[in-house]
Formats: sequence, structure tokens, C-alpha cells
Amino acid sequence: MKRTMLMPSNSGATSLRPVIRNVANSNGHVQGELKISIQYTRGEFHVMIQHGRDLIAGGSSATSVSNTATELPSPNVKTYILPGMHKITKRKTRIIRRNIHPTFMEMLVHRMSLENVQKRLLQVSAWSYDRVQENQFLGAVNIPLESLSR
Repeated sequence: MKRTMLMPSNSGATSLRPVIRNVANSNGHVQGELKISIQYTRGEFHVMIQHGRDLIAGGSSATSVSNTATELPSPNVKTYILPGMHKITKRKTRIIRRNIHPTFMEMLVHRMSLENVQKRLLQVSAWSYDRVQENQFLGAVNIPLESLSR
């Protein structure tokens, strides 16, 4: 289940500020929020990854007394411009170590025409980095970009 709240900005450029909530991970658990800002200006598509809240790995509990620092996720965010999950459309943030409420404040930039952007979807996914095992999927959402304008 996903809910997305879109709010227009007051600036001259077109911007959407979704707060992505209740994103299901691979275990079917629903938790967490990710605040991002989307803007197209001067031939560039900007995705500002601001911060997350309650980004809990499946099966973990942020309120558990037994939670230790090693059980906390080390989240990062990946974005793709769909269709086409090619490396050329992939961008990702740095990893925030052992934190369920990470602050990224990173701008991910794609250079492409507005017409091209409007025909696509933005896929935003959250992952927990693991040095030894496979990274753990925390959740994802697809955002249609047809409402973006100059």
C-alpha cells in the first residue's frame, strides 16, 4: 500500500513534494516515510531526497528494547527513471549508517528534456546496506511524472 501527498511549490519552477508513506517491503510489512522534492528546471530533472522516518528493516521493531545498533538499518535511496532500469537512469544517495530516521539532503540530477521526463515514472526505493549479505529492500514507490511542467 502506498499513499503519496503532492503539494505544489510557490517557486517559479514546477515542483512536487511527495511524502511517501506506508510502503510495503518484500516481507509485506508496511512502515516508514520518505520525504522528497521533485523539480524540472533548465533542462534538468532534480530529485531532492530529504529525509526518512521509521525506515525499519522487515521483522525489526524500532520500539523493541532489545534493538541494538547492529540491528538498525543503514539506509540509502535509489532512483530510476522508468521504463528502462539502466545504469544511465540510476542515481543513489550515500549510506546513512545504523539509523531509522536518516537525513540525506542530496540532490539527484538527470539531464533530459521535459517531454522525455513527462512520459516516464520515477521509481524511488529504500535499501538497507549490508557489507556481508545482500542489501535489504525496505520499500519502493513509482511516481508518474506527466504532471511536471516548466
